[in-house]
Amino acid sequence: MDLAVEQAAREITAEVVAQAPEGWTECVLRGHGSPTSVGLSGGGYVLPGRPGYFPGAPFPGESLASLVSWFRDGHGWEAIVLELTCRPSGAFELVVFRDDLRPGAGPQDGWTLTVDPGFQPSEPGATDGPQPSELRQAGDPAEAVERLQAVLSQHAEDVGTKPEMPAPVTEAQLAAAERHLGRPLPPDLRALYLEADG
Repeated sequence: MDLAVEQAAREITAEVVAQAPEGWTECVLRGHGSPTSVGLSGGGYVLPGRPGYFPGAPFPGESLASLVSWFRDGHGWEAIVLELTCRPSGAFELVVFRDDLRPGAGPQDGWTLTVDPGFQPSEPGATDGPQPSELRQAGDPAEAVERLQAVLSQHAEDVGTKPEMPAPVTEAQLAAAERHLGRPLPPDLRALYLEADG
């Protein structure tokens, strides 16, 4: 882990925490940067009981520019896209990609930094951790669809256009997937697949 990257992420997280609304649970910042510009392209604060993102997240231009410089100088990436998830405790997760990353690109095209001093990765192939025993419903199907629509509306408001979603799956496709899994999908997940496949 490079200290310059960690420092930039910590500075952004400190700004996010300092300007956070009461009751927030996390803040997601999605941004991009190049030698000529840096910006945020989405995200915001997450508040319990409120779908989508609450606006008001800071614009950490100087820290974003530092990250762009580090990846350009250290990896030769001319531009980056990133997602930074900040929590009230000051913890954060940062994921950075080259902006021209395409599916099927090589393993050097992504870079992840997770700062968690207590984290210990498991040994390859280790199976002594908890194993999922069943697929559980995470929430109400109608609420899941409502939240998806709220996120899409927020994206449209932030970017100016509603994102194009994949076509929904059919009941026959869902039934085939459930046969393959050997169990039914949670009702909220089924409802989301019936809205968009992906």
